[in-house]
Amino acid sequence: MSDNYDSLKAKADQMKQREVAKIEAPLRDELSAKDAELAALHAELAEARKAIQDCVDHAHGRESEWGDRAKKAFGYLHAYLSAHPAPKAPEKPVLDPNRCAVCGWPLAALMDKGCVRGNCSMRPRPERLYDSKRAQAEARMAETPDGPSDGSGA
Repeated sequence: MSDNYDSLKAKADQMKQREVAKIEAPLRDELSAKDAELAALHAELAEARKAIQDCVDHAHGRESEWGDRAKKAFGYLHAYLSAHPAPKAPEKPVLDPNRCAVCGWPLAALMDKGCVRGNCSMRPRPERLYDSKRAQAEARMAETPDGPSDGSGA
């Protein structure tokens, strides 16, 4: 009976791992797309800032030759450059898929040893989640008829 239970448990764990992989793949793709979009926006901002700086550098000292309107326009550009230094790209958090999506602790093989995928052992649940999208997806998966994988053997 124990062998049958162990084989069924192993099969259920494999099914859960496949389901988790199905959930994680689109999230990774979405994150990659957002990273690419953010990188494009940073490149566009850097290009615009360089154009402003080139314009100011080219006109430096010659604004008065071009008249009052140009002098005023370059005054705005100078004011913008002084008030807005070149931005630094934000640091992207690295989310480890081998950590609990709720609390961020390393995943354990059994619930009595710590968190397992889809079931955080931290009580009460923290307000700020380690990986909120994955935590929500795993919570939905845990609500399936198979029930949560708590490693308790029940």
